[in-house]
Amino acid sequence: MLLVDGCFLVGLLMKYRKRNSEEPTYWVGFEEGQIFHDLMKIENQIPFFVVEKLYNLLVPPDDDHISIIELAHSYLKEYLELVVCCGKNFNLENQKVQHLFDLLYQIQVTGDWTLNHKETPSDKRWSCKWIQCATKLRDCGIRFHQKKGTSILDVKFQKGVMEIPSTSMFDGVVPILKNLIAYEQCYSPIQYFTTYASFMDFLIDTPKDGKVLCDANIIELSFSNKDEVSTVFNNL
Repeated sequence: MLLVDGCFLVGLLMKYRKRNSEEPTYWVGFEEGQIFHDLMKIENQIPFFVVEKLYNLLVPPDDDHISIIELAHSYLKEYLELVVCCGKNFNLENQKVQHLFDLLYQIQVTGDWTLNHKETPSDKRWSCKWIQCATKLRDCGIRFHQKKGTSILDVKFQKGVMEIPSTSMFDGVVPILKNLIAYEQCYSPIQYFTTYASFMDFLIDTPKDGKVLCDANIIELSFSNKDEVSTVFNNL
């Protein structure tokens, strides 16, 4: 089964690289977007060393040869821009990747802003319990701005301005965020996405709070009803 699934993933990544072909962008009746979200489920992961070995057997090195991790990184970045902002400071050199979802997680949590790993999730400085909702913060004079070109985790507050990277809200983003939270709770010493989900949950308490962030272009909707924003984050 690993062989079949591994060959499928290698073929998908190679197809992604050859987007200039005239072949339709779907496999076996499924659109690539559907396949991407299926690949982002923790239970569907394939050990990356299997995929790498298959890729090296199927793709002989040439002048245009790129490594499988580079190809997977480019593939994830394209789809991540539609889901969550993608980390810009991720370095592929000597990167140890367990599987495709682990690569997704590492892209998100890598950057100059990340916490020192000696700090623990229980550190009171990172508690979200004191944060008021967006409407109350706005009424107190806090301004909300969209922060561009960074991971969604890179939230900054300075001189009365809270900068939050944008998140595109559509049907596929919630399962991915839930899987990121579940994955780090099992394998990461620091709960980045758990803290982010708690932060957004406190910030968006009612539909009015969701509207504040939508108006600041922090949350981009694929649905017209802004009231649904609070429901999404409150249920994370």
